[in-house]
Amino acid sequence: MKRKAYNELVAWKNKGKKKCILVKGVRGAGKTHVITEFAKANYEDMIRVDVETLDGQQIFEEGTEVDGIVSRLSATRKTPVTPGKTLIHIDGIQRCPEARKALAAFASDGRFDVIASGEMLDVPELGGTNAGLPSKLIESIAMTPLDFEEFLWAMDVTPEQIDEVRKAVREASPIEPYLFNLIDAKFKQFQVLGGMPEVVQKFIDTGDYAECDRIAEHIWRGVVADICVNSDNNTWPRKVYGFESLPFHLSKSNKKFLFSSVGGVGRKDSKLYTTTVEWFDTAGIGILCRNIEAAMHPLTEYEEKNAYKVHMYDTGLLANMYGPKCREAVLRGNTAYKMGAITENIVAECMVKCGYRPWWFRVFTGTHLVDVDFVLEYGTTVICIDVMSGRERDAPFPSTIGRYFDVRRIVLDDSNIHMDVRGMEHFPLFASAFIEPLLKGLAKRYPE
Repeated sequence: MKRKAYNELVAWKNKGKKKCILVKGVRGAGKTHVITEFAKANYEDMIRVDVETLDGQQIFEEGTEVDGIVSRLSATRKTPVTPGKTLIHIDGIQRCPEARKALAAFASDGRFDVIASGEMLDVPELGGTNAGLPSKLIESIAMTPLDFEEFLWAMDVTPEQIDEVRKAVREASPIEPYLFNLIDAKFKQFQVLGGMPEVVQKFIDTGDYAECDRIAEHIWRGVVADICVNSDNNTWPRKVYGFESLPFHLSKSNKKFLFSSVGGVGRKDSKLYTTTVEWFDTAGIGILCRNIEAAMHPLTEYEEKNAYKVHMYDTGLLANMYGPKCREAVLRGNTAYKMGAITENIVAECMVKCGYRPWWFRVFTGTHLVDVDFVLEYGTTVICIDVMSGRERDAPFPSTIGRYFDVRRIVLDDSNIHMDVRGMEHFPLFASAFIEPLLKGLAKRYPE
């Protein structure tokens, strides 16, 4: 399965004097598979050390000096570890502090090519960004589940077809009907399957959604286990509680995350849970979308720290948590299912995978309750995005928002690209996966 991270690993290998590299990502994102395929194509051999096992941990617990580790690795397989020819892969590094110390030692030594991989490596319990390892010794790749372009590659959509869609989105020109229908159908599948490689491969091999559901459930339950392992005893219960309640919050009209609305947590106590929500974002299992008080650049200056929505990092897992009826609704084109939870989640997921952080805007102006699903920044330009999921709204997206703020406005819905009678541009929902060319096109058409 073709992955963008593969090219990043190739670029790392081609550097002269290089650091060790850390491949970070959630459970099931495909880290081990990509590293293995990379090693097959670029090295004579690879040795993988799984430090989630006792045997793997013992390699490093006996000492973190490079020569000692290499000697023990050679002994385990009775062949030498050769600089430049053998790739050392330390897997599950979040579970072994000694392995993280050894990674820094390998980086300082510089003789061996070493890749480490693991989950939740930026959480405070592991030392913060890159598990506390110094940037002068370690570089990193953040690997997500498949993005929509990678999903299309896996589904045998050609690069030429993808480029045609990208060009149409950039130029705001209608997509040819046959191609629109193809990409739209694949986007619906992407919403219910998600981007976990094992799930996608099972669907390619069998076409059996029920089998895919079983794999997806196993993955998200594994994420719950990861939350427990990588949290202290005082915080893991509310983190699990919060993660498992995400489907409930996203099925509300305004999508606002409130622990107090689930039950068992008072309003006063719920303020303590803000750090839990931020932890989801840091761990890579949630997409934190803060409310802003004004749609003005820079958006960070107008954030409300305690008002946020939290989207699931993989929409397929969210759909799995809702159950089979969700899959059936989405594949039928019911964008309003669960108050548009799946529709808005997939848009947030796609934008984040394209490198754009979304905000949310809900404010009473004095005469109107303004509700904007997503707000992005492109340079100094603020773009308001309404996702037309078909759900009932308690605060409709106002065409008059331009009276209050100098913003660009677009709509994402289930139609082809067009401009409505108000002069507002509409793009298909799957354009959220091509947000970079979309924003470039907007900037060209409406220069500041």
